[in-house]
Amino acid sequence: MFTVYSDVMALDVAAVQENLRSDGLDAWLLYDFNGSNPIAARLAGLANGSHMTTRRWYYLIPASGSPRALVHAIERHNLDALPGEKQIYAGREQLASGLDRLLRGVRRVAMEYSPQGAIPYLSRVDAGTAEMIRARGVEIVSGDGEPARQEIPGHGQSHGAKADESNAGHVVYPPP
Repeated sequence: MFTVYSDVMALDVAAVQENLRSDGLDAWLLYDFNGSNPIAARLAGLANGSHMTTRRWYYLIPASGSPRALVHAIERHNLDALPGEKQIYAGREQLASGLDRLLRGVRRVAMEYSPQGAIPYLSRVDAGTAEMIRARGVEIVSGDGEPARQEIPGHGQSHGAKADESNAGHVVYPPP
């Protein structure tokens, strides 16, 4: 008998990478801590509740090359079903050095972040995590492109999308 730690990843990595390149981004960084980012958890296949997610985890999909993960030693198996290499950390110092390695060569990254909280549905990255990423010289851009393409049915299709006026012109959902 074995324990299932993850569902199959709900992302087409090659399609994500193509979108990242067309958007001029170096990578998309998925992050979660204790269920704070249901978008990332769902896309990483961790939203089924059959595993612990009480520690921070990061999954970086670069515009080209293999994805990379950073997970806590207590929950080292959580991202096993995802493609790419994985680093393990335990403690704050190892987390910091792990983030340095994970983000090496990355200058612009999409995250589930919305400037000034304009899209609350999307804004899932806490300020402290954003500070840790920015402290490494990485610019965080709103993930309203890639996460929306993955999470919001029909977003980014050729027929266009409807902008919600209450969200400062961000594309929120496709037209009916």
